Amino acid sequence: MSASLLEMVLAIAIAGLIFAAAIIPTTQTVVAYQEVQAQTRQATRQGTAVVRPEQIAAVIWRDADAPENHDDLLKAQSNQLTVGDWELRLANKSFEQNRKSAGWAPIAEPVDSFAFQYLLSSGTWTSSVAKGQLGNVLALRFDWNDSDNGRKYGGLVVMPDQAFSSGLIELPQPDTSKPYKRKDYERTVNLSLGSWK
Repeated sequence: MSASLLEMVLAIAIAGLIFAAAIIPTTQTVVAYQEVQAQTRQATRQGTAVVRPEQIAAVIWRDADAPENHDDLLKAQSNQLTVGDWELRLANKSFEQNRKSAGWAPIAEPVDSFAFQYLLSSGTWTSSVAKGQLGNVLALRFDWNDSDNGRKYGGLVVMPDQAFSSGLIELPQPDTSKPYKRKDYERTVNLSLGSWK
């Protein structure tokens, strides 16, 4: 009887070891997978957030009488951008958006070293633009770091205006019936951009 009890205890111990050997690696694999999945979601959210300032800056119209779906640049600071009904800002390591005063919602977090910069018609980059100079902003660049993993995100947008939106530029098609020679395909074009106001 004592031998069968000993065999039963050994069988239970061996079954426990086999069970633990199967469960522990599986659990570690699942935990590692979930960590990678969380990092991927974080990187995707941060990368997707880059699109929002590009979209908002693309609707800025520098000249009077903006066409439909374009608006004025109302605030240009290093940590806040306001264009028409849209606002973007940095608040407590969170990159946030607000549309039509609906309330601030985070679009990327945690962020670090966040900054908007503005190119003025004088050719200088600045981190803040006075209200009277908002019409002189030609381009916007922005960047930040994901403070969890140090990845950098950012972009650059040139503001549209009448000078660049006058229509499609068409060049004549080159003759492709002859053998290729680079000089046959070279074209010189002069574009007049008018004056900046």
